[in-house]
Amino acid sequence: MCKGAVKYIVGGSMVTAGIILMLIGTFAGGFSVLETFRDGIFIDGNGIHFSSDEDRENRSQELPAENIKNLKVEFDWGEMTVRSDKTDNVLINAENIDTRHYSCEVQENDGTLKITYKRGFAFFSFSSDAKIEIVVPESLSFDRADISKGAGKMNISGISVNDLIIENGAGDTTVERITAQNIKISKGAGNIDFSNTSADTLSLENGAGETTLTGVDLKGKFTLDGGAGAVKAADVTCGGMDIDLGVGEFTFTGTLNGSADVDCGVGEVKMTLYGDEKDYDFQVDGGVGKITTPGRHQDAEYVFKIDAGVGAVDVTVIDKTD
Repeated sequence: MCKGAVKYIVGGSMVTAGIILMLIGTFAGGFSVLETFRDGIFIDGNGIHFSSDEDRENRSQELPAENIKNLKVEFDWGEMTVRSDKTDNVLINAENIDTRHYSCEVQENDGTLKITYKRGFAFFSFSSDAKIEIVVPESLSFDRADISKGAGKMNISGISVNDLIIENGAGDTTVERITAQNIKISKGAGNIDFSNTSADTLSLENGAGETTLTGVDLKGKFTLDGGAGAVKAADVTCGGMDIDLGVGEFTFTGTLNGSADVDCGVGEVKMTLYGDEKDYDFQVDGGVGKITTPGRHQDAEYVFKIDAGVGAVDVTVIDKTD
């Protein structure tokens, strides 16, 4: 037998063995998925899912607020609302949920209200009609609120918290009237409307889509890790700034009471600061693109560093009365 024939036989055997192993893994994974969702595959107006709609129903709970110190929400997909109201207890209303994948409990060890809805894998999915609303007393202040959502709309308003962490995979998000110490928001795809909030620090990881900040008052630093998309900040006050812009646009109008470090990759930065230009020493490391600043003021109180890659950077300082 020639060497070429042996080579093809050996190669064919290896390919066959690889296919067999892949099929075994696929079936094993498939059985695991089917065991998790038990009822197999179903099709409805929202797509094709590994689950059935027989167990979908509404759930409502009312919990004493004095037992709750933290909030942790993990919601795969659907519409989620977290808001405050004139109520004495915490109210949780869940609509059209698959009850096998929903849980709500207060953990006794640390007083965390943990709400989980892990609906499971879905493909060719266009939307979900599952909804959850969490209503907390206006007087309740969380030590920590960790809110995570896969896909769908999310609205968070009127809550008080020391540390607020928001993770949004895909979908539009509205955050307003928040009182916090530290806020961290990470977004995959979709739009964020963030307004009328006061905090010590705000850290924003912007994936794709538009983010709008309006009426935000920060004692400390505003940190932006920009992916792709536009970030528009208006009527914002911050005690410092660290901007790392990937691809996209960053516009800012407001007051900067501290130093700034702006790293512009590919895109456009346009900033209007209220104050006196002599308060800032603009240090520029230019790449490709036009950079406009008021210039150097070496005795200034704050240092404003700009590292520009490709794109235009325009920073002006004006008197707010102008």
